[in-house]
Amino acid sequence: MRTLRPAVITILASMTIAIFLGCTVQPASRGSSSESLGADAVNSEATVKASVDSTVEARTNTADGANAAEQAVEATVSAVISATQRAQRPAGDKDSSNSLKPIPSETELTVGKIIFVSDRVGTDTIYQFDLYTDDDGQLIPGIVSELINSSGGDHEPQWSPDGRKIAFASGRDSNWIQDDIEIAHPSGDNRINITNTPAYEGSPTWSPDGSQIAFESEGETASDIWVMGADGSNRTNISDSPYNDIDPSWSPDGNQITFASDRAGWDIYVMNADGSNQTNITNSSADHEYNPSWSPKGDEIVFISDEDKDGSGWISTISPDGSNRREVISGMGEAQDPEWSPDGSKIVFTKQPHNSFSEIWVVDADGTSSHPLWSFSDGNSYNPHWGH
Repeated sequence: MRTLRPAVITILASMTIAIFLGCTVQPASRGSSSESLGADAVNSEATVKASVDSTVEARTNTADGANAAEQAVEATVSAVISATQRAQRPAGDKDSSNSLKPIPSETELTVGKIIFVSDRVGTDTIYQFDLYTDDDGQLIPGIVSELINSSGGDHEPQWSPDGRKIAFASGRDSNWIQDDIEIAHPSGDNRINITNTPAYEGSPTWSPDGSQIAFESEGETASDIWVMGADGSNRTNISDSPYNDIDPSWSPDGNQITFASDRAGWDIYVMNADGSNQTNITNSSADHEYNPSWSPKGDEIVFISDEDKDGSGWISTISPDGSNRREVISGMGEAQDPEWSPDGSKIVFTKQPHNSFSEIWVVDADGTSSHPLWSFSDGNSYNPHWGH
């Protein structure tokens, strides 16, 4: 019995690169739709690995040899897929020609994970990708993978503070009649329905210590903000008003919750975590203000405002006491779902271009720079959340 020689491993790795580059990677033209390999990238790794497995089995006669070969080839496959996946910057990035770039250097850093939703398969499905910075400091996505998918749709995902769980709204037990709040492992496994009521329930958000989840629940006449234990226990209606209260977000110290309400037209409110001292902090004439999200430092709340009443959402921030309101970005088409990066330096959001599918974008917190992160050519991408 003989082992697989290093030369053969090298040949297999080279064959894999040639197969992958020749069959799946096509340079994008300048100004093309931003897919970063799009739908094909989600499934290409499995296809290439299947070919590698077959080749390794045919070329080896010992278990040790097969393992060595497979490990070497899989490492090469992973590097090639990651490099090509991140090589095409999305359309609209003024700093990119959308041409293929070399394999990233060892200085490339992972700066978190983005979890988001797409309807490209017909129902809301949860996806994720690692987020990197290249040598120039540009944010680039890694390979996109599908995490959670059910016939009733899964959306509004939120990482737990420790990154070990995902909370999300799901219609799988009702087939879209109503949603429940579920939690799952980051792999998408071990799904647990923790509300399981006849009401529509959505917009889950974790308390900073991960022990509680705030969410919106639709009653007979209006929606309220509720809080429960992370296991679904001790449900409590904390906003308890005759108006619609939606989109909760915890303060980083856990003492307060911000939310949107239509009590006086849609405005942004802040209340204590027990529901007391509910205060309108925007109190403006804007047609619609919603999607508030508390900054990691606790000094700002980002939200969407339709100040011109033309159906175009603008990203704005405000201090929790209602002062220092400022515009972060405007003129972006319909912007929605703003969420902070873990360090508070950037904001990820959904952008709806005119006559096109929605995309995941990122903007510096001071509004100085924005660019697209991800989009599919065959469906919308939305509900992004940035985790560690």
